[in-house]
Amino acid sequence: MGTIHPAPGRIVRYLLIVLFIVVSMPSGAAAIEAPPAGLGTYLQTNGPTNGIGNGDWYTNDSNGVVDLNGNPAPGYHYHEITVPCGWPATLPVYIDLFSPAMVVDATGDEVDPLVSGNELIGNANNTIFELYDVGTAIKLDKNEPAPDTSTLVNAKQTYIPIQSIIDGEIWQRFYTLDAPVACGTYVLRAETEGNDQNAWRVRVGTDDDNDPKNPPPANYDNPDGFSGTDDEILIGVRTGSYQNDATAGTVECLTLYEYVAPNQTSVNFHNFDMDNAGQVTYYAPDDPSNPSYTPRVIDGTPSGAPPSPTTNAVWNGTGASQTDRGTGDEITPASGNTYLESGWWRIVTCIGRDNQYIQEGQTGSSAYYTQPPIPKMEVSKGDGVDLTSPGDQLTYTITYTNTSSGATAGAATSVVLKDTIPAKTTYDSCVIAPSEGTCSYDSLNRVVTFALAHSVKAGQSGSVQVIVKVDTSVLHGDKITNTVTLNYNDSLGNPYPQESAKDEDTVQIVPALPMMAVSKGDGVTAVAPGNILTYTIIYTNVTSPPAPVLAKNIVLNDTISSNTTYMSCSVIAPATGSCIQAGGVVTFTITDNLDIGYSGKVQVKVTVNPGALGTVENTVTLDYEDDSGNSRPQLSASDIDQLPPPDLRLLKSASTSQVTAGQLITYTLSYFNDSVMLATGVQIEETVPVGTHFVAAGGTPGWSCADGSPAGTSCILQIGTVNGKSSGSVTFIARVDTPLPTGITRIDNTAHISDDGTHGADPTPSNNAGVTSAPPLAITLIAFTARPVSSGVLISWHTGSEIASSGFHIYRSAGGSRDRATRITPAFVVARGQGGAGASYSWLDTDAPADAPVTYWLQEIELDGTINEEGPFSLTSSALDSTTTVFLPLVIR
Repeated sequence: MGTIHPAPGRIVRYLLIVLFIVVSMPSGAAAIEAPPAGLGTYLQTNGPTNGIGNGDWYTNDSNGVVDLNGNPAPGYHYHEITVPCGWPATLPVYIDLFSPAMVVDATGDEVDPLVSGNELIGNANNTIFELYDVGTAIKLDKNEPAPDTSTLVNAKQTYIPIQSIIDGEIWQRFYTLDAPVACGTYVLRAETEGNDQNAWRVRVGTDDDNDPKNPPPANYDNPDGFSGTDDEILIGVRTGSYQNDATAGTVECLTLYEYVAPNQTSVNFHNFDMDNAGQVTYYAPDDPSNPSYTPRVIDGTPSGAPPSPTTNAVWNGTGASQTDRGTGDEITPASGNTYLESGWWRIVTCIGRDNQYIQEGQTGSSAYYTQPPIPKMEVSKGDGVDLTSPGDQLTYTITYTNTSSGATAGAATSVVLKDTIPAKTTYDSCVIAPSEGTCSYDSLNRVVTFALAHSVKAGQSGSVQVIVKVDTSVLHGDKITNTVTLNYNDSLGNPYPQESAKDEDTVQIVPALPMMAVSKGDGVTAVAPGNILTYTIIYTNVTSPPAPVLAKNIVLNDTISSNTTYMSCSVIAPATGSCIQAGGVVTFTITDNLDIGYSGKVQVKVTVNPGALGTVENTVTLDYEDDSGNSRPQLSASDIDQLPPPDLRLLKSASTSQVTAGQLITYTLSYFNDSVMLATGVQIEETVPVGTHFVAAGGTPGWSCADGSPAGTSCILQIGTVNGKSSGSVTFIARVDTPLPTGITRIDNTAHISDDGTHGADPTPSNNAGVTSAPPLAITLIAFTARPVSSGVLISWHTGSEIASSGFHIYRSAGGSRDRATRITPAFVVARGQGGAGASYSWLDTDAPADAPVTYWLQEIELDGTINEEGPFSLTSSALDSTTTVFLPLVIR
């Protein structure tokens, strides 16, 4: 039995905290503090050399656990902090510890003053707390996780002893999990060095002042204040011991909750070092759905009481000892039952002051200090009919609901539904909203699996669908039976009993049952805001002849898309009936009975809403009955139109391809919206080209830049709204600078068009830029001359400027075709222009054909290998009286 005397003031201060929590906590919420606030019981972690008779078997080197070398391998205390997946993404989680360090005071409440060395601060009296990440496995037989493993959440804290009770017996911030907090179970490990005994508590939740010494805010562990919404933090214990520091002469009870999985034939509950004192009671799970149910109450055996040895520091039950748990208390099913009651069992341990003990329950299982949330799922299904016939399409709607309520309500997690396709039917499809989860079909086992992507909170429900077609080989009187099962867990991952539901239909062939078909459409596939859509719905009796089979009581329900506004409805003659719109659903009630081969037609007219995005989906369902008033399988049809985003496109051209300094260049920018969707907030952005300046006069008014703005200035023109399938054009004028800056040989210009994105992102942004189709050139070649001389044709050329030019080649063709031209310069004519200046060149073509037309091309090769070509230059004859001179405009510098 372990003994700890609390320092004066510890209980008093703690009662103040208890009062705050009780007053502030909403109905049904359980504050997450371990042990629960208000108890005089503490968590106590002893050092490995502390006497095992002080109650901490897990950490003691006399517990019989050894390492691979046979040496004592005392373990640790492990607590689990579970952050639910519904915890608000904006809230951090704070982990606070009460008195995590050893406190050295006059009463010696935590440090053994009789053992040499343990009074030395910073030596053997340290305590260590570590936090491990979600998914960290606890392996009690191997003392894992080992210290400082990769899953440590950078939260290892070593606390050295504190001399002052004022500084030691307070709440301290251990660690903060920053928002958004990853959901799952974190592992908190506690260790005490030497032979010391450390009493402490833990609290987890939110905070409003970042000061753990102040009481936490209301709902700090359950932010919305409601049960069953998957935002309730839980603290569990895997291995730990307790110290009862209640008022002298009183007995205090600690309640723990442990989960017993379904289909168990027995479990064993263990406790340690109760010294045959106090009382242990086990309570079977309640049934929240059955208030009159009375759970079993079973008296347990405190350790030290028969049949365990009547000694100190032993486990309870037959075969128990200091190092062997024995059988503990074996719990078997109630009379007449095969399995134990599954769910949360309560283990209540009542014991007097100054007793340290372990209440383990099931070895390796986690126990919780407050009742964990309890989900209760139910499932139902149906196809809306009792009779079916060959070829029928049956749509099974499966509805799931979390019916848990009250203070213990819990969210259901890992919800999976499995629907077995009936014999004598063929699978068609499964339906689940993408945001809800996924569905898949196993053709080998004929099972459709729905996996929900979210938890189902208390009171929530949802539905999925399975669609099958009845085989033509069915016989009159056959049964079509469809069964679905639902499996789920609680927020801690504990599995709950499987739920199931089924639907059964009878095949009727004689008399024949009517079979209908329905279709709908609006004649378009792409729409835009403001469009008026007319949906035509056609219903037909497609029953196979020859016997007359009437379809009666025909009702169509057309659901208006949220992207549209209802305008009108009509029943088209010769069909008769009525239509009415309510709550976004247009209901057509047809008064005619429809015979084989006959059809009817109705229409719904809507307008597409301003600002509509995505798709416009309109669905109609058809319900009808046979001649005896039996419901037939519901049919449906849909029409989906796309609301494509605007698709802007920009083209541009220049007024000239060759310019001189001071000349105006007029750029024409033609814009198009290739989509049916209007574009709003459209603007064109131009950048004044290098070597020019902006000219406001003569261009489209409204450009944002000032007249004369220099090169590089961004100029924006607001276009506004461009309707779908429409176009327009604007102009932008620039004047070539005088003189042109050195090195400018081309004047390039690019413009961009964009909108405000209200109606979606442009699907082809690559064509939102317009580049001049023929960029103005700063030509460097001034003249090219081909003149016959007695020895051939003398070719001369003169450049006005040369930039990064390596040299020239000349090509000649007798027939005027570039493809047949041959190079007549065996080597480079090396460029001679210096500092951007030009030069004069000549080359004698001694092989030019006499008295025949020839054509020349001048090819320039730049230093980087880029090839530029001028020509063709044609000479009608190589006779001496024939000369060709070509003068080329130059941008004047």
